[in-house]
Parts: sequence; C-alpha cells; structure tokens
Amino acid sequence: MINSHNLERADFEAAAAAAAGRSTTDLLAETGLPAGPSRWMLAVGELRLPLRVFVALALQIKGLEGAAPTTAEARMLALDAGLTPYDGHLAEAPLRTG
Repeated sequence: MINSHNLERADFEAAAAAAAGRSTTDLLAETGLPAGPSRWMLAVGELRLPLRVFVALALQIKGLEGAAPTTAEARMLALDAGLTPYDGHLAEAPLRTG
C-alpha cells in the first residue's frame, strides 16, 4: 500500500497542470493503467479526470514511476490531501475544488 503522506494538494495541482489538454487515453497509456470505465472521478481546478489517473500522475511527480494505486488507495490519498473524489455515476462534479 502506498503511504498517505506521499501526496499533498500541490502534487495533485501539478498533475492537473501536466494533464491539461491531453486525452484520457494518452494519460492512461502514460500511467500504465488499464482503459475502461472509471466510476470514481476527481476535479482539481477545472480539470476532471478518473481518480486513479490523477493519483498515478501525482505519484509520478513524486518520483514513484509505475505506481498503480487501487481505487481504495487512490481515494485515501486524495482525501488525505484535502480533495474529495466523487462518484461519477451518481453525482455531479464539484464546481471547484480549490
């Protein structure tokens, strides 16, 4: 399991900046995560992506290349960084997270 102290809000903001303007398909290929439907989403600023993609990008920024967090780990890491993942199948995204 990935330690929750590894990520901070700034890491997610850096991941959002790195992902801006890129397709989810490209980001999945870069992170090594499997393609497919993503129930859990995360919004950082104006960018909304699958939660696991955001966390994998943030972990890469921290130097943990190839990290593939489980959904439970990704949710914990986002919550510990003060961000709120949302269920993309049931709810609208938050308008802004910070």
